[in-house]
Amino acid sequence: MLRFIPLNSGSNGNSIYVENDGVAILIDAGLSRKRTLERISLSGGDVNKIKAIIITHEHTDHVSGLKILSKYHSVPVHMTKGTADVLNERGILPDTFVIIPSEGVFSVGNIRIRTGRTYHDAREPIYVRIESNNKIITYITDTGFVDYKMKNTMKYSDLIFLEANYDPETLARNEKYPFYLKERIKGRYGHLSNLDASYILRDVATERNKYLFLGHLSEQNNSPETVLRFVPDELKNKNIMIASRDSISDIVEL
Repeated sequence: MLRFIPLNSGSNGNSIYVENDGVAILIDAGLSRKRTLERISLSGGDVNKIKAIIITHEHTDHVSGLKILSKYHSVPVHMTKGTADVLNERGILPDTFVIIPSEGVFSVGNIRIRTGRTYHDAREPIYVRIESNNKIITYITDTGFVDYKMKNTMKYSDLIFLEANYDPETLARNEKYPFYLKERIKGRYGHLSNLDASYILRDVATERNKYLFLGHLSEQNNSPETVLRFVPDELKNKNIMIASRDSISDIVEL
């Protein structure tokens, strides 16, 4: 059984636990070690089953817990060369790092992982597709644009986790955000809005997509209630879930 457990999703920290038949991986390490272990335990996971960590990119909300976590849990930490270069510059590159291509395939036990490039203002960011037991999960956040490769992988996924970072109207009204920051967020190498996510899901949705997660919500410029207003009517027969920025989200078993 393939289990998908979002431990946290947002600018305050991102981490996803995925387990299949005794083998687990962690996607991103944006929580403290203490909080990561607590949430894995509370969700019925087991940190001792983690055989690898995958880092999508070097931004703080994806790696803030990596240094301590990798110190106490010596497993391979997979990342692109661009990401590794930045972490090395910061002095937080784990000794167990493994370079992976930004577009490639590798396996961790019985879990097959396919990576692809995202459009974000990081050195060499990626999204992750997970395959096991004939089930497919696609995890895409931190991208300002979704290309045909991303859309194709979503079409054939049993579970899609897609960013819905901001509400355009809320962002426009936010006087705390300077103009340059708003432009960065809205740009091709920034983030997806609720409207972007809505159009993308409507475009890619197939009968196979049983679960649709919307995540990486901005605390200042979005809310779960706002996101749900953008979900197209034709998708409301799916299992629509909003990933929490403060706690474990819904656990999905495939």
